[in-house]
Amino acid sequence: MKKYFWYELKKNFWLFVLLTVAMALPYCISMATVNRYTVNTETGNVSIWDPGLNGLYIGMVLLVIAAVVRCFSFKMDRRSVDCFFALPIKRWKQYLVRTLLGLCLVAVPLTIAYWLGFLVLALRPNNPYDLVWFVPAYFAMLYFGILLFGFFSFVYTRANTIGDGLVYILAYILVFYIISSSLYYLSVYDWRVEDYMDIFGGSRFLEALVWRIRRSDKAWDITLPFGIAIFPTALGVLGYILQFALLPKDKAENAGQISESWFGYKTLIPVYVVFSTGSFVIGFNAVWTVVVGLLACGGAIGYKRRVRFGWKYAIVILCALVISIFVALYIGYVRKNFH
Repeated sequence: MKKYFWYELKKNFWLFVLLTVAMALPYCISMATVNRYTVNTETGNVSIWDPGLNGLYIGMVLLVIAAVVRCFSFKMDRRSVDCFFALPIKRWKQYLVRTLLGLCLVAVPLTIAYWLGFLVLALRPNNPYDLVWFVPAYFAMLYFGILLFGFFSFVYTRANTIGDGLVYILAYILVFYIISSSLYYLSVYDWRVEDYMDIFGGSRFLEALVWRIRRSDKAWDITLPFGIAIFPTALGVLGYILQFALLPKDKAENAGQISESWFGYKTLIPVYVVFSTGSFVIGFNAVWTVVVGLLACGGAIGYKRRVRFGWKYAIVILCALVISIFVALYIGYVRKNFH
């Protein structure tokens, strides 16, 4: 397994270089040219500096997706998957190597870009930052990157084509927002569930650290939101566990075929139907309900790759639409009587 791992590292050397340049160059330029900007506060306009960590976090998310696609797209092609499964190494070891490779593809470019940008910023004259806070910010970003890789790699490998895999990643990014929004509107007590059901909770954790980096008096009024790390941590750990637990069900003949996983379209489309009706338009709206139903049928056609996607799944969509109407009506009742 060690030889296979080193082979993969050497094979992807130029990809490491490309990803590192793509991460480091914009961030270093940003750190070299960062200027003050004005924000409105209760005491008036305040001029502050931006350490650029939010932009780097977005780059890290894109880096994670690129690493996932690079490491696990082999299972989407019949010829590639046959070659991989024919190797004299157990399947779980192959996936372990691909997982370690992906983590390296995330950690190495991110680390080099982060500390090169830090060096550029630290060497600027009249530096206004408390540089020591860049250290916990780095480990926080790396931690959330590792979690995202675990979850996205599991989601991506539930698909049988690259296109479906990318759609799954995007769908799961949005579905938690839609569900949390609906739960918020359903709550009589204005419980902001989206604060704790955020797959990108790491960005908000970094935001709290940024105030400390700026030496702001406000920094110590903002506690580090460790609670928002629970949800992405659970998703990441669950992703790694399920990735290996479901390996025996991965079959080479599924490559390029319709993606029939229960973690994919089969479940996502009804979930979107149930929660979309009341979350985008607060309360019941007949026109929006029809639009959601048509979009669901369009999704089913894309999922099944044919216009006649089957009466059984049509019943599933219809049931989800009926449930969504009741959810929307209840949301309207709650918003009218309790808020």
